[in-house]
Amino acid sequence: MKQRRVMKLWVSVLTVVLVIGASFLTYYGLIGINPKPPVQQNVPEGEKSPAASPVKVPETSGDIGLKVWTGKSGGSIQAKSVQQPGEKEINPDEYEKITALEKNFLISEASGQLPYQRVDITLKNDLSAEGKTLFQWKGQSNRPISLYAWDYKKGQWTKLEYRMEREIDGQTLQADMDIPSFFKNKTARILLKSVARNSTSIAAKIPKPGDYDYTIAWMTDTQYYSDSYPEIYTKITRYIADHKKDKKIAYAIHTGDLVNNGDQKEEWTAADKSMKVLDEAEVPYGVLAGNHDVLFDKLDYTNYWTFFGEKRFKGRTYYGGSMKNNKNHYDLISAGSNQFIILYFGWKVDEEAIDWANKALKEYPDRKAILCLHSYIAKQGTYYDGGGQVMEKVIKPNENVFMVTCGHFFGTQTYTRKINNRTVYELFFNTQSAPEGGEGYFRLLHFDEQNGVIYVNTYSPHLDDYNYYDREKDQFVLPFDSAPQKAKLATDLVKIGG
Repeated sequence: MKQRRVMKLWVSVLTVVLVIGASFLTYYGLIGINPKPPVQQNVPEGEKSPAASPVKVPETSGDIGLKVWTGKSGGSIQAKSVQQPGEKEINPDEYEKITALEKNFLISEASGQLPYQRVDITLKNDLSAEGKTLFQWKGQSNRPISLYAWDYKKGQWTKLEYRMEREIDGQTLQADMDIPSFFKNKTARILLKSVARNSTSIAAKIPKPGDYDYTIAWMTDTQYYSDSYPEIYTKITRYIADHKKDKKIAYAIHTGDLVNNGDQKEEWTAADKSMKVLDEAEVPYGVLAGNHDVLFDKLDYTNYWTFFGEKRFKGRTYYGGSMKNNKNHYDLISAGSNQFIILYFGWKVDEEAIDWANKALKEYPDRKAILCLHSYIAKQGTYYDGGGQVMEKVIKPNENVFMVTCGHFFGTQTYTRKINNRTVYELFFNTQSAPEGGEGYFRLLHFDEQNGVIYVNTYSPHLDDYNYYDREKDQFVLPFDSAPQKAKLATDLVKIGG
């Protein structure tokens, strides 16, 4: 990866410079230099505007009106409406917070969507004699930006410009504005919106290290390796350890069934030996207990706690916290420009675990969240073993959750769920019924921030082979909001004129 979720809209000192011929009229937006009391804005005929007062220009600048609204949107703007759903005009005291051309930010917070700014600019002088004028915006954003102007003739927002660049000092958007279309009664209406990166054209492939920024490895259902083929288990963890640097492996997930028979110490010893390869290589990782690990409905965690309890992980910088001795736990990972919370549910999710998970996710709303379960969904798309509860009670209310990983059943499938204005990927994968307990296949999730995608690969170091299942099921691309969980849009200059 070369993001409801909490997002921030940063409005820096907003400066409107209106250039008419050789005459410069400068309005320092949101600056309280002997400000006059708010006055009624000259709203164009036939246009409705919320009852709110514009900020007036200091006397030296002439009577130029400015109004600013902020809001959030998960998808497209409301093209036929000046006002956008949920928008709010900044309060008078918020205007007063910014008193100079300095980085004294006005901050508004949203969750799970993308910020926008809407600005009405009312000029003192009439530009109707001019055919066109130039609009410029300067500022910063950690997502692509779309610039819109309200077209009075068509009665809709028209996109004037789009920029792929993100958080860059001095970033500029500019576009020619047709005065008869975009001005009415000396007022122009501008909308700047952060947007998600479009990554639908990226093809599935086995990427080279230069194609991505970091990798998350994912193992599951290694029980038959611990039982009969421990060398295959170790080949997987050895591969992850040996390729930590060149494949940029930042973290490893194990979604349970570490062993086949939870009461057999020799199997736990084999699993422990294989996973210690990651310990020695200092590869951050997390595990959970599957049904085989806890003797199915007996829910006997004795050996799991002995070998993979909290004691094994406590003190590691990435270990966030656990419930009931690592029955459930979460890790906090930083990779590339993003921060993640990777949260694990042990076998048999109950209400206590759901409450714990919600508390943890709400504590870290700015981190992108991956949930890990042993059983959650099957290849038919049916939720199993509490998966439906996790969807309704954890995934839907926590907008930073974007992915779920699980195993348990033999097979593989990937589901894309649309929840309001966000996407959640459900990844189900397991090769345990293949020869030799699964033939050593595991998943590599390569994150490419520049293009906003995750390359998903399936590989066996035992066979040195890619793809156990059909290629389209084992090798694919997931679009991914590559920007950090917090979206940032900072305006420094809005300019009309040459």
